[in-house]
Amino acid sequence: MSERSVEQWRRNWREGGMEGLKSKGPAKLPKLPKLSDDRFALLETELAKGPAAHGWEDQRWTLERVRTLIGRQFQVSCSIAGVWRLLHRHGWSWQRPVARWNATSMRSSSGRRTCGRRWKDRGGARGLHRLRE
Repeated sequence: MSERSVEQWRRNWREGGMEGLKSKGPAKLPKLPKLSDDRFALLETELAKGPAAHGWEDQRWTLERVRTLIGRQFQVSCSIAGVWRLLHRHGWSWQRPVARWNATSMRSSSGRRTCGRRWKDRGGARGLHRLRE
């Protein structure tokens, strides 16, 4: 038992007597950010504008960016996990960005142009039997 806990109990007893020493229940964890349906609809409208409209250079929404947007728009602070649960509760899911090919990614290490993705050579004739079957 720490000295700090004893001092807290003593202060509670002086200020409230036996009633001040009664348990106030378990400590509460921070709750999810509560946004009404109207406010969530506004959030969806802002998300539809894209990250560039809110000052980010690329077009990826991350949980950190959504969290920042919620803070700016509604003055509500929440954790990254809280943002994920909020979006999930409203039917949103994560999506992996699509890989995009550009001129530099289409060149091989020797500088020659390649045509999209290539099959890797997996051992000459040993690998051919898998293709034939």
